[in-house]
Amino acid sequence: MHEVDRVFKAIIALQPNCILDLLFGKERNVVLKEVADPQVNLPELRGDKALVVEENGEERYLLLEAMVHPEPEKLSTFALKALGIQYLQQRATVVVIVYLEKGRYASFPAGFENRAGGFANQYQLARVLLWEHESRILSGELKELAPFLALFQEQPDPAIIDKQKELLAQVQDAKLQGDLLA
Repeated sequence: MHEVDRVFKAIIALQPNCILDLLFGKERNVVLKEVADPQVNLPELRGDKALVVEENGEERYLLLEAMVHPEPEKLSTFALKALGIQYLQQRATVVVIVYLEKGRYASFPAGFENRAGGFANQYQLARVLLWEHESRILSGELKELAPFLALFQEQPDPAIIDKQKELLAQVQDAKLQGDLLA
């Protein structure tokens, strides 16, 4: 199989237009600019946190990424991190972007698409809009997320600070409580 791979790479290097003809036909709007180096030399790519979970007897990774505001240009990095973890760990990996602040943003992207001619790759990442869970936080069900309540408000509300303190006082673990209050 190694020989087949070498031949394929040689054709791409020596006759890249042949491959473009295969993909897009002779009459095409896609033109060759250069044969680029396909090696991936990446800067450090760390997720905010990865959780290993088990579902129906299978372990999976949840790669959690927190975003205060939308940054669509980072979505490809998140997808790359997930694929890297999946490749290294040999386990399905799902990215979950947790948007922390609604602000005045109109959209909170969870995917992107790359196109070339009639071909496309679509990348869809899961997302959670934290402010949609405000009632669960305020009820105490998710009291550990109380530090983010102020991010849901357009105008600072002193009552929210009091509510945060009240909720965090219910956290049993003293170290965790201290970290959350900080």
